[in-house]
Amino acid sequence: MAWPAPGLEKSPPTFTLAAARRETVHVLNHPLAQSFLTDIRDKESDRAIVRRRIRSLSVLLFYEATRDLPQESMTVTTPLAQTQGAHVGATVGLVPILRAGLGMEDGILEFLPEASV
Repeated sequence: MAWPAPGLEKSPPTFTLAAARRETVHVLNHPLAQSFLTDIRDKESDRAIVRRRIRSLSVLLFYEATRDLPQESMTVTTPLAQTQGAHVGATVGLVPILRAGLGMEDGILEFLPEASV
């Protein structure tokens, strides 16, 4: 049977790794992230700066990575009245990889101290 088959004018759909990555990869293109990454890479940066930048960059990355976490509604009582609020509705686990991962863990735990490590 010759291609295209009768009634099919288009080529068959193809799967490419690049197409799959576009669906699952988010590039953090933020001026602060670029600045922190530059400081981390710079051989002239001292260790204290590198540690602070790794921690700050991890917070930005974590913020973006958790954008789609489910939420659970809840009612809270403020000094004035009851109101609706929300908490993260998923269990989050952190697995630091190698030494740099340990530096990233602290910044993330500031935002989500109940995360499992």
